[in-house]
Amino acid sequence: KKAAEQGNSKAQYYLACCYACGAGCKKDGHKYFEWCKKSAEQGDAEAQYQLGNSYRIGSCCEKNKRQAILSNCKTRILRLMATIIGIITHDAMINPPS
Repeated sequence: KKAAEQGNSKAQYYLACCYACGAGCKKDGHKYFEWCKKSAEQGDAEAQYQLGNSYRIGSCCEKNKRQAILSNCKTRILRLMATIIGIITHDAMINPPS
């Protein structure tokens, strides 16, 4: 929780997951949504995906088709960026500059 409060996006997402299922804390959908949104706003792809699902089905928030679609698009962009970075990094390791 401390790392999440200090702004660590992965910790925020994991804390959201804890609130979602009640792991180590009382299950709380509103806190789940709050921490998931904070993590997504910092660029965490999994949090962004879950946020989109929440908007799509109206879980812990008001159902919002526009936000669901936007979150889905952001998730795809984040995952694509991670893939591109992985390819560039892998290529640089195989073909280091002379």
